[in-house]
Amino acid sequence: MVGETEWKQRIEAFKKSGMSIRAWCLAQGIPPSTFRSRLQKKSPLKFIELKPSPRRIKIYWNHISFEIDSDFDPETLSRFLQALK
Repeated sequence: MVGETEWKQRIEAFKKSGMSIRAWCLAQGIPPSTFRSRLQKKSPLKFIELKPSPRRIKIYWNHISFEIDSDFDPETLSRFLQALK
């Protein structure tokens, strides 16, 4: 059975590796599901403040979608669309 100290070391080693969870677990012989559950236990929930954004317009054009603010500059939008042609 692996103790808490060893799990902490494993988690730190993973973070420093730059590898995906799956790749790192494969290299270490650890089931990814086991590692994910340990990783979640060690990562406290973090909350971020959500602020309402200005009203946005979503445009679908020529298989492309993008969003613009409702107070967009029509001339800039026109030049942008011309550049996409």
